[in-house]
Amino acid sequence: MIDVAVSAGVSKSTVSLVLSGSMSVSDEKKASVNKAIKELGYVYNRGAAGLRGGPSNMVAILSNNLTSPYFAQVLMGLEPYLEQMGMMPIIMDLNESLERQSRFVASLREYNIAAIIITPAPGTTKEWIDNIHISGLPIVSIMREVENAVSPVVKADNRLGTFLSTQSLIQLGHRNIVFIGGQETFSDFVERKLGYLDAMREAELDVSAHFIQPGPSSRIYSSELAKEVLFKHPEITAFSCFSDEVPTAYTTA
Repeated sequence: MIDVAVSAGVSKSTVSLVLSGSMSVSDEKKASVNKAIKELGYVYNRGAAGLRGGPSNMVAILSNNLTSPYFAQVLMGLEPYLEQMGMMPIIMDLNESLERQSRFVASLREYNIAAIIITPAPGTTKEWIDNIHISGLPIVSIMREVENAVSPVVKADNRLGTFLSTQSLIQLGHRNIVFIGGQETFSDFVERKLGYLDAMREAELDVSAHFIQPGPSSRIYSSELAKEVLFKHPEITAFSCFSDEVPTAYTTA
């Protein structure tokens, strides 16, 4: 805090007032303090400010999409173990937003959380993950991987899983199979698309340009996308789906 005060040209007490949200500090001084905080990478520890020394028992679970049936299963598996460890989960929805992710994590760190479990938003850099890890705050990525980041990753074998599901459709006699759902900026989209392509190539099946149909994995959008694909290309007999939301939407299309 002293470094922030020196950089901003104000007293330590003024910095403390700004951090606590006091209205008694002028806008000019607030701007100077906030600029210094950003430049120095200072993180206000509310736990220490509240005289609660040491890490809290809170573990942040940051989901890419709380409506995902798959994430619900992951959460059901995580919660009992966290409870056994005396930890309390805080669940937040990033909604695939890099800005929300940065803002949420910055706020959570102020409360001295014990760890972060995160499905990284598209565009997350290894430097962002590494900086959190190096600071001493445990962070684990789930469901998605940020390439070359130093933190642990727990995820499914997306490529193999989609290969096997697409292969199953081929064995049932389908030849015109569309890979549908997911956005191209997602690391798991890339992995699952590769699995789909592996299966199609192994079976020596052509993959037309319209056989790859990316898009948001919401049920409403997926339903509309499925209807559009089937209307434009009636030869399509099967979908290899990016996520659980897509087949759910397809059955209503």
